[in-house]
Amino acid sequence: MVPLGPLQFGDRAEVVEIIPGARPFARVEDMGFRAGKTVEIRTNEIRGPLLVRME
Repeated sequence: MVPLGPLQFGDRAEVVEIIPGARPFARVEDMGFRAGKTVEIRTNEIRGPLLVRME
């Protein structure tokens, strides 16, 4: 398992686990991140947002 941060443009990954932590945990769930979902990295710049496509 790896966090999304190191992935590059075009990489695809399956969400296996979301490690709970009060506020950020609720936020990623609100955005649709769930175990079993596939994400594709669209943008991952050092400065700026991490954009993903969720399937």
